[in-house]
Amino acid sequence: MKRLIPLVFLSLLAGCETTAVSDTVISPLSKHATGYQQGSTTALYWYTSQQNQPVNLAGVVTAEHGERYESEYRWRDGKLREIKRQGTRLGDEHLLVPFTLHLRYDAEGQAVYQRFTQDGSVLPLSDVELYAPIRQVDAALRVIAQQRKAGLSLVQGYWQQQHMILCGEQRAKSLTFNTVAAQAAASGHERATGYMALTGKVRRDSIEASQVLLLADNSQQCLVPPVLLDTQ
Repeated sequence: MKRLIPLVFLSLLAGCETTAVSDTVISPLSKHATGYQQGSTTALYWYTSQQNQPVNLAGVVTAEHGERYESEYRWRDGKLREIKRQGTRLGDEHLLVPFTLHLRYDAEGQAVYQRFTQDGSVLPLSDVELYAPIRQVDAALRVIAQQRKAGLSLVQGYWQQQHMILCGEQRAKSLTFNTVAAQAAASGHERATGYMALTGKVRRDSIEASQVLLLADNSQQCLVPPVLLDTQ
């Protein structure tokens, strides 16, 4: 009997060690796609978080006068550390020109690297331009949090009148618009068919649209999150 006690004690220790290890297991990544439209600006976002902290955000933004850009943001230990952006914007002569933006920040939020090019020329950034992307991403995170709380997400697919086939699926779901603005946006389209991106709720056999973000013809490909930053 005395010989069994050490064995039982060791088994208890092993159980404690196993429990301690499991407590340190990192939670899996959480992904959420959403978007919003405000005035002439439409934004689609793909957000990745872990343990309630941001990890990565990729976005596609279109604005007035045909401006369009893609962005990718990266956090480390909850701190925004890197931003990369590319697209087209209005130049000095109010013509669309290509641009790129690459910023890195230290753990205190100070910019430690910057590179901005427009129409092939490397240009300096003002302090306002240097930190404007931080304010923009903060605003995006607030929208994402609000929409997640409301159960809304980004929905893309091809619609025809009262039905929609989601990207990557074959079976059509019934499509309804639960806001006057969403109904008006769809009704104002020249044809009740084509590509559509919206925020809403996807049920088993139906889709409830809260806000219509993009409308195009059937040649439009479903949008995917841009990858601009080097993998670590």
